[in-house]
Amino acid sequence: NGVSPHDDDAFDKFNKLSSVPMSRRTPELRSTDIENILNWLRNKGEDDIANDPTGEFRKLESMLPRKPGQTPEDRARAMEGALDWMRNNGVSPHDDDALKQFGKLP
Repeated sequence: NGVSPHDDDAFDKFNKLSSVPMSRRTPELRSTDIENILNWLRNKGEDDIANDPTGEFRKLESMLPRKPGQTPEDRARAMEGALDWMRNNGVSPHDDDALKQFGKLP
């Protein structure tokens, strides 16, 4: 970032660093989300109304690419992370046009 320990104004340069994004949900709620997603993944197609009443898990499953060798636990963590990001940014998985507001990724 162009900061040297010998700069007299190094402290001022640190004040310009952006903040680190934090989740608004507690670790317990995020853990519960992972458990619910994992339960849905293991029982997909069986009683989807009870396991995924909002349809968010099904929509995220169709949106996220699969990684080679991805375990169900890894998949659940990836889906929870995406769901958490969407909640923190006011985006719904059901809103097809919502992601257009963020522009293109480099």
